[in-house]
Amino acid sequence: MILSQTFILAIHLSTILGALQYQPLLSNIPDVDPVVVRSGDDATLSVPGMKGILSVTWQAPDGIILGLWAQGPNGGPSGVAYSHAPQYSGRVNITNAQLRIAPVQIDDAGNYTVTVVTNSNGVTVSSMWMQVHDEDTSMKHTVSEILEAANAGLDDISVAPVGQRNADACTARGCTWEKSTDGSVYVPYVLGNEYSQIDRNLIERAMTSIQSSSCIRFRPRQSERDYLQINSRRGCSSFVGRIGGVQQVSLQRSGCMFLGTIQHEFLHALGFNHEHQRSDRDNYVRIQLENVQSGKERNFNKEDTLNQNTPYDYSSVMHYSRTAFSKNGQATLVPIPDSSVPIGTAFSMSSIDFIRLNRLYECNTLSVRLTVKSTAIEGESVILQCTWAGVQTGITWRKNGVTLTQDSRMTMSEGTLGISRLVREDAGEYSCTVSTAETTETTRTTLSVNYKCLTLGGLIGIVIACFIVLCALCIAIVLLIKQRKAQQKVHTAYGVNIRNPNFTRYGNT
Repeated sequence: MILSQTFILAIHLSTILGALQYQPLLSNIPDVDPVVVRSGDDATLSVPGMKGILSVTWQAPDGIILGLWAQGPNGGPSGVAYSHAPQYSGRVNITNAQLRIAPVQIDDAGNYTVTVVTNSNGVTVSSMWMQVHDEDTSMKHTVSEILEAANAGLDDISVAPVGQRNADACTARGCTWEKSTDGSVYVPYVLGNEYSQIDRNLIERAMTSIQSSSCIRFRPRQSERDYLQINSRRGCSSFVGRIGGVQQVSLQRSGCMFLGTIQHEFLHALGFNHEHQRSDRDNYVRIQLENVQSGKERNFNKEDTLNQNTPYDYSSVMHYSRTAFSKNGQATLVPIPDSSVPIGTAFSMSSIDFIRLNRLYECNTLSVRLTVKSTAIEGESVILQCTWAGVQTGITWRKNGVTLTQDSRMTMSEGTLGISRLVREDAGEYSCTVSTAETTETTRTTLSVNYKCLTLGGLIGIVIACFIVLCALCIAIVLLIKQRKAQQKVHTAYGVNIRNPNFTRYGNT
């Protein structure tokens, strides 16, 4: 009985190790609020609420798989396999619902990916952004509050000296960055040497988040005349729109290193004012200048903006909070007609922010790309990711020309197609068709599904199991031999025929 249980456990552990090796990985834009934690504290990232979870895999920002939680055989006890990466050793704990890192280090900051396989919804991938601070701070974490704390005595919007400012208002095309013949809007930049690798990763992540849903393309400057010079100066600030020449963007290391804050300043550089300053704001908010700090009134001026036929957005990353720059704790911005509406609570760009950006820059040209691990393993899972520039109105997945729908093994979310428990019949040509109001584009890739081969973990598991079985057999044989010898000695001592105790020798009476 014990031998059988040991063999099953060895095989189960090898299965977990094999799943860990082949688990698909995917990085998405974070769709939940960032987890903010101080260095030295414990951090907990939670799996989106799901039922029937079969396995959960966590990937760190540096690409290392932290570990895998898997349900046991036949619904029995679970098993957990952890990475042996030294930087995470002893600090990671994984359950079917959470990833816990204790204690957190500065280098742990970044985007964490969790891949969940369930028995009903197939494969689901989510991303969570973790911000880590190296000192205690009472700073609140909405973009508006971060800006106010970082910009004490300063303004969020820079003003160019007379003669260096673009002649056109920022609602005109002269203030936008030029569109290339390939449909992309290239924004050259130079990143200051004072930033750490963690800072650089976060700034580049903010750029990627904007690029992933628009035709904006940030790229390192080569010899362009107009470009963004990004440095850690005092506070968080930017000019509005393209002003020409070297254009300073200040992202102070000690106060501005937040995803939404960096997005906020980049949107200024791309031509956007604050949401509460747009031309029709008087229909949605009431400005109470009597509560505004002296010298900060300019941040509440109404501007002549083009609103791109989008609704007023209280949840925009460009909207200030209710008590922004208040001198007495009283409201400086009051929503109307419903004063209880939450405002200035954004952690990152809203959907309307993206729509407005795409409309300003006429991001109508599609650039569809399909990525997939071209060779997958039978019985495992695979993720196909379709990405594009622009605002899509529809997306369709097909296999060998046949439109796909969700089922127990296949799940679809935005540009992601997940297939769990792969079978050989899943191999074939997959296509992703994306449509906008103006055009439609399709991209294709071929997926191969191979028979599952033994992994290193599987081989180790089988070797261990075979070794245990062999040892058990050897022990059993040795015990049997000893027992036979002992019986033989006893029977010989009493003159008993061990082959037939009832046999009487010839000649005896």
